[in-house]
Amino acid sequence: MAIGRKGETSTLNLDFIGLNYNLSNGKIIGSEIEKEKTNVNNVYAVGDILKGVMELTPLAIKAGRLLAKRIKLRTESKFVEAEKYFLNYN
Repeated sequence: MAIGRKGETSTLNLDFIGLNYNLSNGKIIGSEIEKEKTNVNNVYAVGDILKGVMELTPLAIKAGRLLAKRIKLRTESKFVEAEKYFLNYN
């Protein structure tokens, strides 16, 4: 888990798995298409730790719930239905 306005990712050893993050503030860089998805398969990030996302707890909670729903639906091969559960960060 990484928390804080400045991403406290130093203990996560992100370099070991090759995850892209901002060295100056520790924020994880998500995909342009699916913001919570990182460049490493099966590694996701939600909330304040993501680069370019508003730092609001209710937003992070909603993003986490929607991500969990998408992952669950994808494991059930319900890909079309899963696409309905995205958070608009704009």
